[in-house]
Amino acid sequence: MVISSGFNTLASLVLPGSDQSSTKLSKAVLLQKSVAYVGRLQQEHRQARATVERLRGEIEELSTAIEEFQRQLPPSGAPVLPPQSEQASQLYEEYVRWRTSQDWRFWLFSVVIKPLFESYTKAVSTGGIKEFCQSVLSWLEQHCTLPLLRPAISGSLLQLSKITSILTQPAQLPEQALQAISCPPVIQPHVASNAPSGGSNSGIALSCKAEH
Repeated sequence: MVISSGFNTLASLVLPGSDQSSTKLSKAVLLQKSVAYVGRLQQEHRQARATVERLRGEIEELSTAIEEFQRQLPPSGAPVLPPQSEQASQLYEEYVRWRTSQDWRFWLFSVVIKPLFESYTKAVSTGGIKEFCQSVLSWLEQHCTLPLLRPAISGSLLQLSKITSILTQPAQLPEQALQAISCPPVIQPHVASNAPSGGSNSGIALSCKAEH
């Protein structure tokens, strides 16, 4: 009885659940399948040990790299980057005013492209040629891929539809563009959605009145 119970337990471990009730194997065949089963377990165990050893090696390499980076840090800690200069933004606004005065449609382009310019000024460093090139490439990878550009440009177009009358009275866009560059800062997106729908200034919020 004890031996029979042991073979039943062995069959429950070795054979799939569906085969246990439908197949009655001789004790010799059952022992052969048990040997194969044990062999598979040993192989899985060796693979698991190899994975553990590989992960330990990777951990040691990463720990060594971290220690090396820590040794390269200055005694006072990582350098603190100075705040972003406003010079780039001022030059951008001046360029937009100049180009818009030549062609009012450039102002529309500037509204659409403004989020990219802002991310560029935050991400790109001009401390040196090498650092500049690396930061530009990093900015391209992080901000200029199609999955990121689509929602960014869509958001800019939506904002443009709120601060101008492009959807209701597109003929007024030249006047609104020239009025926008006449008194910077011009566009106030957070209040533009409440702008009145009528009049020559519909859909655009201004911080000063244009001269006529």
